[in-house]
Formats: sequence, structure tokens, C-alpha cells
Amino acid sequence: MKQAIINSNMFDVKTGTIKDNMTILWEGNTIKEVGENINLSSDVNIIDGAGSFITPGLINGATLLGLKEYGVRWEGDDTFEASGTEQPSLSVIDGIYPFDKGFSKARSAGITTVHVLPGPENVISGITSVIKTTGSVIDEMVVNAQHGLSISLGEVPKQAFSKKFKQPLTRMRIASIIRDRLRKVLYKEKLEGIEDRIVSDILEKKAPMYIRAHRLDDILTAVRLKEEFDINVTLVHATEAHLATDTLIKAEIPVLVGPYYASRLREEIESLHPSHASILKEAGLSFALTTHTIRNLPLEGSLSVREGLSSSDALYALTLGPAKILGISESLGSIEPGKQADIVIWNGEPLELKSNVTQTIISGETVYKREDQSK
Repeated sequence: MKQAIINSNMFDVKTGTIKDNMTILWEGNTIKEVGENINLSSDVNIIDGAGSFITPGLINGATLLGLKEYGVRWEGDDTFEASGTEQPSLSVIDGIYPFDKGFSKARSAGITTVHVLPGPENVISGITSVIKTTGSVIDEMVVNAQHGLSISLGEVPKQAFSKKFKQPLTRMRIASIIRDRLRKVLYKEKLEGIEDRIVSDILEKKAPMYIRAHRLDDILTAVRLKEEFDINVTLVHATEAHLATDTLIKAEIPVLVGPYYASRLREEIESLHPSHASILKEAGLSFALTTHTIRNLPLEGSLSVREGLSSSDALYALTLGPAKILGISESLGSIEPGKQADIVIWNGEPLELKSNVTQTIISGETVYKREDQSK
């Protein structure tokens, strides 16, 4: 089926500009043409975008969506496997519930793709996955099922270990656990079992390691791990990354920062502030914005703009920026011929608080439509 949006104000996230009177034509799930004065055949289903703004689908680079169900207590929380501190063979695919109400909230906020990580309580918590936010069968929602390995540093694994096992866990021990696991596989002549193969993929740079860290000392531990083992590392949250921009740039470590709209419940996130995004941008560090509460992802961009980040840079950090960090930018993150038709229509400029998503399109199909646009 051929479809097109006409008369639209389209955000080109590559150039940071708004292009007027644009037409976007797609067939099936693939964008075919983008431009002005495109001749459309009579069999094209036309969406009039007059007065609207068009963006690529938003991408949340780090979330618990589907693992921790929206509005559900312990029954819907599959984020933390408490049987041990190391769980490299766990896969979020086996815990994601496609009917989590959070998915519908994601679509209503224009979020079309998410990167799901296990919870932060385990030191090594399992395999992450990149998925679309629509579907009833998780295997059909997958963009990359076996994406990376999730690691946690700092206060959360310390507290979880102490609570579960009634023993202290220091930052030194956390780093030692990670090093020991990597070294055991690095020096093995023959891999044994799935856990060895997962860690081997990290060592061979076939998959990235996502390290949750907030405080500067934990961030620098992540840098040391990358340099010691020559692995690909992406930082998650990175609350104090603004204090180490030169180090992170030199180490080629991108960051998935946020959420900024969050309670400062722990000492390690006391310095949390949305002004950090503009500092990271000015320094030239590769970053993307993330959120825990899925519908707040556009708000993370709005807060960053309020604190000095340009609107175009904020939108980039919600679309093409995370797509590049996640390694999916060849097919997602911008509106271009050949890419997947993940498109969002807004009734105003996307990061204005008064603006709303009026239509969300994933893989060429409308998955959300705002019924009463006056609300």
C-alpha cells in the first residue's frame, strides 16, 4: 500500500532545519521519496499535513518498557533476577509483555523504537534488545533481539546485593566481578556454554556493553574497563558525564543521558540537571536523551531546550542521535528514502509543551491517532 503525507513542515534532523511544503511517500514499511512537488499516483492514500509538523519516530535509548509494566506492582515487574549478581545469559526478550500499557503511551508520545535493558540491580544483568513499540508478539517487534550486555555500577547494585544477601558490596568488588568475568573468557582456550559466548561477543566487539553509571568515579571505572579490554562501551544515565567530557570523547564512549525529569532519591544523582545536555553538546560528546517514564521522553527534550540546548539538537538527541549510538541509523532515526517509515505528526512544534502528537506511524502503518485534537 502506498501512502503519502503532503503539505508538511518536516524536520530534517540531519541538517537541523524545517523544510516547508514537503511530501513524504512510502510503500509498505519503506520510505520511497521525500521532497517537494512529488507526483503522486491515484492509488496513493494521502494524509494532508497542512499546519502540522513531521518528525522521525522518537527513540528511547534506555528503558524498562515491557519488563516493568505500567501501573502494575510486583506482578508485572520482571526487571530484577535476584538469584545472583551475575546474569549474563538472561534476555529481556523473555520478559517483555507486549500488552504493557506503557506501549500505548509510548505510541501516543511519538516513540516508535526503544532499547530495553534489564534492571540495574545486578552487576551483570543480561542481554538487551531493540524493539518497535507496536505488536502483540515480541518476536515480531524486534529490531535487534541480542543487542548488547547490560552492566551496572554504583549505588543500586550495592544496595540490592546488601538487601538480598546481607553482605556488603563495594565499588571495588563490583569492578572486580566484571573484570573477572571478562578475563575468564579472554584467556579460555575453548568457550563453554552460552554465558561464555555472550561475553566473547563483547570481547570481540560483536556486541556493545551498556554500563549504567551516575557518579564520576563510576564513569571513570567504565572508561578503564573499555581501555583494559578494548571493548565497545556506551554509558547509560551518566549523571556526571559533564565533568568528564574530554575523557569520554578521547575514549570514544557515547552516553544515553537522563532522565532529567526524575526525583533525586540517591546521593549519586544529586547533581542531576537538564542543563547537562547543552554542556555535552558544546563539548562535542555523542549523546542521546532517555527517560524512565515512557511518555516523558519529549519532555526530556523540552527541559534540555529550556536549559540551553537548541531545539534542533534536542530533536536530534531523540531521533538520529540514539539511532547512531544503537547502531540502527541505516534504517531508523531520520526521514529519508530507503529507511523505515516511522513517522510522527504533531499539531505544533514538537518540543513545545502545548504541542501534541496527532498521529504515529510505525513501519508504514498508523498505530496511534489522536481522536480529539482540542485536548
